[in-house]
Amino acid sequence: MLTRRIIRLIAAAAIGSSALLALPSLVAASCNPHRVDDNNYYWTYVGQGPGTSVGGVVSNIWNYAPYVPTGRFSYSWVMLTLNANYWAQIGNYEAVQGRSVYLQYQDGAPPAHFASFGPQPIGFSTYEVEAIGGLFSYYDAGTLVFTHSASWVPRVGQFSSEIPSLNTQMMGAINNAVDFLGNKMFYNGAWHNLAGSLTNTGSAYFGMSGTATSFATWDKACSN
Repeated sequence: MLTRRIIRLIAAAAIGSSALLALPSLVAASCNPHRVDDNNYYWTYVGQGPGTSVGGVVSNIWNYAPYVPTGRFSYSWVMLTLNANYWAQIGNYEAVQGRSVYLQYQDGAPPAHFASFGPQPIGFSTYEVEAIGGLFSYYDAGTLVFTHSASWVPRVGQFSSEIPSLNTQMMGAINNAVDFLGNKMFYNGAWHNLAGSLTNTGSAYFGMSGTATSFATWDKACSN
């Protein structure tokens, strides 16, 4: 297991940097974007492939409550991946039934496997996935919540907000963005600040700003 004390120090430093957020207003800040149900996935994310095996990813993510119609979802997560068929992720999940911690993984061909834990309060939580010796471990706020074994080796870390249709609000609003703070990746025997590029698959609809280490995402249709 990677050093848990290091993770707690990362979390404390990152949450301390969020003092400017207007925390009480976020509970009621969700909106209905009134957009077409286009069945296309959209991401705002950072991805980094350090050219070696990746042992873990960690981030402090703000848990937001967006508008979500029946059959849709909105979530923000950290992920270890090899390619489109091999991945392991955990993060905030919002659906009609409420908020939860949601993890999902796929070890080759579909189907994907998932588990959820909740309910989750509004606020920051530290999410982490580790992959050591074929054991994948998932952590919520420093607590181990799930493990599984797999033979593949991660090569990329990703940190993302995602929706499956423009009919769903991306987590975060213009004045109340969702933060990904203190983003770290473990490789070559140590934790490193993330240094990838910010990527937005729907810049007309979704915003993102900052650096790979600490960035924010939001839905441009939501004004508060």
